Amino acid sequence: TITTQIATQNKMVANNEAKPAAIATGPTGAELASSVNTKVIGAILPLTGKNASIWQRALNAIRMGLGLGNAENKLQLALFDSQSSPELAADGADKLVKEDKAIALLGGFTAREAAAVANRAEFLRTPYIGFSQKSGLTNIGEYVFRNSVTPEMQVDRLVQFAFDKLSAKKFAILFPNDTYGVEFSNIFWDHVLARGGEVTAAQTYDPKETDFSEAIQKLVGTYYVEARAEEYKKKVEELKTLAEAAQKKESKKDPKKIVKQSTRDRWSHENILEPIVDFDVLFIPDSSRALGQIMAFMKYNDVTTMTYLGTNIWSAPDLPKRATVKNTKLYFVDALDISDGAKASDFFKDYLTLYAEEPTLVEVQTYEAAKILKEQLNSGASSRDELAENLRELGRIKGVTGELRMSSQREIERPIHVLTLDSGFIKKIE
Repeated sequence: TITTQIATQNKMVANNEAKPAAIATGPTGAELASSVNTKVIGAILPLTGKNASIWQRALNAIRMGLGLGNAENKLQLALFDSQSSPELAADGADKLVKEDKAIALLGGFTAREAAAVANRAEFLRTPYIGFSQKSGLTNIGEYVFRNSVTPEMQVDRLVQFAFDKLSAKKFAILFPNDTYGVEFSNIFWDHVLARGGEVTAAQTYDPKETDFSEAIQKLVGTYYVEARAEEYKKKVEELKTLAEAAQKKESKKDPKKIVKQSTRDRWSHENILEPIVDFDVLFIPDSSRALGQIMAFMKYNDVTTMTYLGTNIWSAPDLPKRATVKNTKLYFVDALDISDGAKASDFFKDYLTLYAEEPTLVEVQTYEAAKILKEQLNSGASSRDELAENLRELGRIKGVTGELRMSSQREIERPIHVLTLDSGFIKKIE
């Protein structure tokens, strides 16, 4: 047994005898990836498939960040196509570290791919910078870093603005029942409570939904009539009295005329309860398309004035055309505001010159991550452990959109802007 073997070993040591062979435990990750080429950076990207063009642009930005177009640059980029498969992404991490001897890894845009690469990188003790927004990625280990605008970052900024500038105390959430909607809603609720606020209403809907009447009626308390039975009964009596009075009035003019009830009147009779809007703002973690539809259905359900809060997926060219309901205010957050000078940065100009299109936030983040690795390696980092330690102590550095900061959780944080829709244009207000 192991206990007997250990006892025998201790006895031999005491008698200055030779030790028996060590118990086999298998090689560690560091042993499996013991050799390293400090000039090689590995990138795991889904370069084939339906979204390949998106990740090709990210690859362009990585090349720029590493300075591969510079004749004096000595860094090399080793690529692996994950084909959007988490299993292949993990295999890619093994291949790049063990065969290509990469000193660091980049990649992982979806939650599952990023987690797969992060777990392999941690086992292999290789610094890895991921780009997935999914919460908890850097919790995987000390070698896992991230450059992404996470739900936590967005919600923290949004809730802070709502409390400090909108004086909001009561909040409502209307969200799609999908991964994105549920994650953002849970984080939003937690942040509201942490600041002493109150979530007075929350309602979910099918992500494929196009008719939001039911969800909105549930949100504002007009769907379950039995819950407001006395009020409903009183409203019915009032409508009946008004209808009878109208009938008498018309009968005096023309005794033979029968007043027919319009479709709108019948709808009003079924939906006679006043909406209960006991919240200051409504958070909708969904696309600008869904927002436009929800705003229209809110108005149809007699909620004519509202302040809406959203995430960076509202920051889309079609927002002004979709959000056209009057007496509403929109506030959302994003890290990339092309009106604030980011467009004038060298990166924006160079990317536009090289690829004839403007970069998005994805390209900004991948460029910055590659540039950080290049600078650390050019400064003399000669091992994976040393590079990882340098990244953990990165502190504050200049990024494309403003100052970057490495947090204690190995998250690269950046300024988050608050934007609004003003006279048909997206504008930054903070």
